[in-house]
Amino acid sequence: MTRAGSRGVTLVELMVAMTLALAILAGISYIYMQGKDGFRVQDNQARLQESARLVYTLLSRDLLMAGHFGCVKPTIDTNLGVSNVRITASQPIMTADTSWLETDQDQTNKSREFDPGAILRGYDDGAGWQVPSAISTKRLAGTDTIVVVRAGDDYRHLTGPVEGEKTFKIATPLPGVTTNNRVRPLIIANCSHAEIIKPTVLNGGLEFDVGNGFNKNTANNATDLFNEQDTLRKAEYYNELSTITTFEPVSYFVGLATGSNGASVPSLHRVAITQDSATPGDNGLWNVSTDVVVEGVERLQIRYLRPNRGGALETAAQISAAGAWAEVAGIQIDVTVVSDDNFVRTDSTTQTVGNSSVTDTRLRLNSTFVVQLRNPRI
Repeated sequence: MTRAGSRGVTLVELMVAMTLALAILAGISYIYMQGKDGFRVQDNQARLQESARLVYTLLSRDLLMAGHFGCVKPTIDTNLGVSNVRITASQPIMTADTSWLETDQDQTNKSREFDPGAILRGYDDGAGWQVPSAISTKRLAGTDTIVVVRAGDDYRHLTGPVEGEKTFKIATPLPGVTTNNRVRPLIIANCSHAEIIKPTVLNGGLEFDVGNGFNKNTANNATDLFNEQDTLRKAEYYNELSTITTFEPVSYFVGLATGSNGASVPSLHRVAITQDSATPGDNGLWNVSTDVVVEGVERLQIRYLRPNRGGALETAAQISAAGAWAEVAGIQIDVTVVSDDNFVRTDSTTQTVGNSSVTDTRLRLNSTFVVQLRNPRI
């Protein structure tokens, strides 16, 4: 005989309990998935914001150093009509053709005067960008490029005058400039003149020889501020008050790169010049192995600001046509960063990227910033 208090669960009760349990589990799973998707979106948004900040940090840092050649400001001497900065080093300097760096854009003569307007050059959609094809073919169509000519972050004072128009010394080595016999592109400057030179490194980076055949591009004309010698200006131009630093122009462009997930993603590349090649003639050329500095940069559009233009934004082509690169006082940079995660959104969404539209499930962030150049050139 069965007791009433020990009766088992009926089939109906079991099915109701299972239905309730499944409903609760489905609710918990939905909340979990929503939270996971929300975290995924927030994580990607944070990454995009960080990438945009990094683009600003890197570009603004180099742009603020545009035209930094030590204590001298690259200018044209109004009395003599010549530049106070000279390209003393023989070719190559960044390209086989140095004409884009010169005031007269004529590399055939010996008087290679540095054009102050060359310290900043932009190229709309890469048009006219003078780099080897190994670099230019990486660039994504529809993105702009920019070149900044600058000195390095570190400098050293000479211990005394140039000895015998040939050698000079410093007390402690420049970082990375210690390997003997590597002909490094450097800038020697006082507060009125400077020269881009390629001296041989000696004594572990404490001594430099400019009489190595790489520093003979001078004009034998005393009226242009240059000495009638085959190497540097008169020795008294450079003494313990003068400095040396590395010559470090950089170029930025957007191209494909392998992302952290192994897939190809558009990214911001930074190109520097070769500074430590065992082949002396290679030092100063653009380094074809570019550095990927920010992943997920899909668009880079650059516009330029000149004083007394009412805040009008101009393209690189407009600045070039006006011959006004030396007048540029500010840069506006529009950048679009995109997530490397291809399924952040549940549904494909059409988003505006520059002047075009893209439909996919990625997240994007459009960001605009302006950099006011610290080193005026007019």
